[in-house]
Amino acid sequence: MKVSEPYLPEITLQDILAFNPDDEQTYTSSRLVNAVAQILCDSTTREVKDFAERLQLDKRHISIVIEMETGMTLKKLIVQYRLIKIKEYMSQHQNETYTHIAKQFGFSSPHAFWRFFQTYTGETPDGIKSASPRVDNYHQMVKNIKEGRYVSKT
Repeated sequence: MKVSEPYLPEITLQDILAFNPDDEQTYTSSRLVNAVAQILCDSTTREVKDFAERLQLDKRHISIVIEMETGMTLKKLIVQYRLIKIKEYMSQHQNETYTHIAKQFGFSSPHAFWRFFQTYTGETPDGIKSASPRVDNYHQMVKNIKEGRYVSKT
């Protein structure tokens, strides 16, 4: 039995970060990756379904092809791309408020931005390491009630 070599994707995240819609020399060898890169450049969406709607393709199809081309699922590609852009922006605009950064990158609130960053990096935007993503108050309250630790604030 012949052992086949593992499939190595040809397109990297760096290729996608270098994509410039106005410069055809930055285009990748995949039309779909180029289309996804265009959406990444033009919008702040982080949802696979939004990419599927804009490309008028099935989201599973897009995810499968993107994973074959890049080695990452579409969701992971989106998150990694956004995190790099957010970190670049934060390093260049160190005095910006989280409210402004959240608005700049299409988050509904500074809290949503904070949670996204903490969930996917394991640290807060301030650079403080986090043991685990924070649990929102509602879920913490339910957990406390189940464990008999709920204290009413009235």
